[in-house]
Amino acid sequence: MVIKSANAAVNFSLQSIRLYDWGYTNVITIETYDNSILVGSVNFTPDPSYFPTTVSQSDLLIPAFFNNVDEVRFFPKAPNTIFNLSMNNISLEVAAGAVPVTFSSITARQQNKNIAIDWKVENESGIRGMK
Repeated sequence: MVIKSANAAVNFSLQSIRLYDWGYTNVITIETYDNSILVGSVNFTPDPSYFPTTVSQSDLLIPAFFNNVDEVRFFPKAPNTIFNLSMNNISLEVAAGAVPVTFSSITARQQNKNIAIDWKVENESGIRGMK
């Protein structure tokens, strides 16, 4: 199973995810990539009583591995193993930095002691480009 950015120029951070193992898998490997280069991996051992487990950057999802990536892969650690994993409550954030946008106009005007800035966006990519 894979979570992948639809735009290789837009990275994300996996903040948390709820995983369910429906049996047969002893250990699940979770790998992260940036431009097809392995960033890091962790192993997840599902709850043997089939209860869902939420993992996050405060525990299993090591920030150095799960921030600023464009792909996260989930697979059984043991070869030729039946894989019955499902996931939900996926929390992603766009990686730090600018989100690509094309502005069609930007205007600024003074309102009393403040400056008001208005803009229109022609197109944008980023979180909408996630699959």
